[in-house]
Amino acid sequence: MPKAAPSIPVLAPPTLIDALAARASERDPAPYHWLPLPPDGAPPLPARGRVVLVNGTLDDLQRLLRPELTIVDVVVHGDTTQAQRFGWMIGAGGSARSLAETAPLLDALAPPARQAWLHLGSGGSAAFVASLLQQWQVQTLAILGWLGGTPRAQWAYDPAIWQQITQTTLAQAQQDALRYLGMTAEQPFEPVHPIPASLQHYFPGKQPPAPIAPATQLAQLLLSIPALPAAVS
Repeated sequence: MPKAAPSIPVLAPPTLIDALAARASERDPAPYHWLPLPPDGAPPLPARGRVVLVNGTLDDLQRLLRPELTIVDVVVHGDTTQAQRFGWMIGAGGSARSLAETAPLLDALAPPARQAWLHLGSGGSAAFVASLLQQWQVQTLAILGWLGGTPRAQWAYDPAIWQQITQTTLAQAQQDALRYLGMTAEQPFEPVHPIPASLQHYFPGKQPPAPIAPATQLAQLLLSIPALPAAVS
């Protein structure tokens, strides 16, 4: 009797596990072991092999890294209810080989279309983008919290608060951009799929002969944004 293939560990936020597992089970027969992503530390993982990290930040990724493990980092985005029916917007980080091996899971979670997910770059690129999304959510909650305690008449007359909130987010994003670029500086980028031409509209200028990872272009763009001048009180 042939030995069953070992299940592949997939770490994901607890709020997403059930939705991701349900969609994957309908479209990908491979065995997966879905594990909640803890706020700190890492759950017990196999000594070696492949692990998929979903919506983990750069800090989460750093806690998992070790030579014996191949980490494929994935960022998924979208309304959970709609995504269970139509698929998530997905970006993935890792080598071309590791992503080719993980493609059945990514295809199952993405919309049912050809090349429906984006290869963001080498390992860490999706964790970098997931970190940015988390920072954006924190900024949004901070702005909503501020507006909730601010008389409506003052909203348009307090630019210092807006700048303080956005500058905090920009500083964190630029710090993560530097971390990501440092992690991937020596890693060549070989895209699994051709990079969509539409992305070039967001990153103008002459393109080099070798492809640049979309996450790398995003990091460079973030680092080019100057700090806002201090608001005049």
